[in-house]
Amino acid sequence: NENLVSFQLSGFKQALGKEVDLRVLEGDMAWRYQEGVDNHDADPMSIQLSKGREFKVWFEHDTDDPRERIDFFKQQDPGVQVTYRGAEEAAERFLRHVEEEGPVDVVVGLFEGSIVV
Repeated sequence: NENLVSFQLSGFKQALGKEVDLRVLEGDMAWRYQEGVDNHDADPMSIQLSKGREFKVWFEHDTDDPRERIDFFKQQDPGVQVTYRGAEEAAERFLRHVEEEGPVDVVVGLFEGSIVV
């Protein structure tokens, strides 16, 4: 969510100065909390900072882990195979954005956006 990320990066932008042109590129897919998969739903502060906008993700993923446990733990387990769906397309979209809107001096990736970067 652009509003939430802008808040999260406000200290970074302040440290770099007023001349910095900070742009946020969101994923295309809406994130929805899934009990038993996600660690928690969006917290009240994040919801307030999002100003009513949806939370976004860049791509989807699956694992080969059949155990009932939070997805985060599956992804961190070196014995679990994670398969990403749409990550290549997300990376291509990011690169197109850089080509069309560049030059770009710095890229910051948050959450699965760091995988895209």
